[in-house]
Amino acid sequence: MNKELLSPIFDFVFKYIWGDQRNSELTAALVRAILRVPESEIDQLTITDPFLKRFWRKDKQGIVDVKMTDKTGRIINIEIQARRDKHMRNRIVYYLAKMLWEQLKRGGNYGQLNRVISIVICDHTMVNDEPHYQHAYSLENEKTGDRFTDLVQIIIIELPKLPKEADGTEEWPWLQFFKCKTLEEFNMLAAKFPQIRRAVDALKEISMSDHARALADARQKAEWAQWAREEDRFAEGKEQGKEQEKMEIIKKALEKGLAIGDIADLTGYDAAAIEGFRKTWGVGG
Repeated sequence: MNKELLSPIFDFVFKYIWGDQRNSELTAALVRAILRVPESEIDQLTITDPFLKRFWRKDKQGIVDVKMTDKTGRIINIEIQARRDKHMRNRIVYYLAKMLWEQLKRGGNYGQLNRVISIVICDHTMVNDEPHYQHAYSLENEKTGDRFTDLVQIIIIELPKLPKEADGTEEWPWLQFFKCKTLEEFNMLAAKFPQIRRAVDALKEISMSDHARALADARQKAEWAQWAREEDRFAEGKEQGKEQEKMEIIKKALEKGLAIGDIADLTGYDAAAIEGFRKTWGVGG
């Protein structure tokens, strides 16, 4: 295979691998590892419509990355979030509420509600004061810890906090999959942890698609443009700090695999200078 693999944290790549019913066994394995439950508890999943229902026509449309139900009727939503969003916590709760609401029809019994679990895999830090990479939230009494209901659960996973070496947990190799960047890294991980081989094969398959690669390139350029706009706003009137921040953004763009020529076009920096930065930092390819 001559082409480097697409990043598994692109939302459309994520949906291709985990949101296809043909890969439901693979998705079930990922979910079991994250929830730390035995195979007998989640041995099959049904991938469902990711569009959340609206009560009124003008209601805000909710679209999740991958939505599924297990054999008990439990609803599980799993998403990848590559960028920080200051309203992300509100969005997670809103989507969780909608997945509860859409279960009941007029005259329905509240006892018919199935448990809803929202799993959010973040490629950034979301819980600043915690060293752990996985966080589970539920409705509990603040004083006693008594569980109010097990109807809802939120699980946040922070990829930057994942240890570089396997920590003995079932979820580590699956989460490390999202951190790999090169074909060699993916192959080494699959060789050591055969359970993720199918995920790597699926990633190789979509990476061969010219359409998918064009979409990935467009996404990278859009992300870069967004970074640049945020940087300009942040550094306005602070010229000295602006240059350093721009260097950090160029480094991020190189790490994401954005072509040097594209970075040069967007920043006005000479391509040779950017190549010099790349060699100095030891990033990109």
